[in-house]
Amino acid sequence: MIRRHKWLLRFSIIYWLIIILGVVLNILALQKVPLESYGLRTYFFSPSVDPLYYTSGLYNIGVGYYFITFPSSKQYVLDNRISVVNQNLEKIDVKYTFCYRINPNNIYALYEKMGYEYETYLIAAVNVR
Repeated sequence: MIRRHKWLLRFSIIYWLIIILGVVLNILALQKVPLESYGLRTYFFSPSVDPLYYTSGLYNIGVGYYFITFPSSKQYVLDNRISVVNQNLEKIDVKYTFCYRINPNNIYALYEKMGYEYETYLIAAVNVR
């Protein structure tokens, strides 16, 4: 009888350890994409990126995965002032704003070509006169 109780005790301890481990791994697999953002899933131990994009929300993407996030739209107020001439030939100083929106279908191609530095390329293209 005592032998049976020891076996049941060992079994129940192992059972609950497996359940707790499963719950912890499931919680670690949850990742979120912030509001007004898109995300690409990346594995921590490998440089590969999944071409499927994710919209804002909470996802169970697996243990060891994380999101590379991109804003869906962003606005920059640039301090550059340019001088222009209107129809009356008056000189006017203009301060401009740069606003862009990323097409979610092209996020993977954008990441492949420019990586994290895509914003510097965009701002450099706008600053060219």
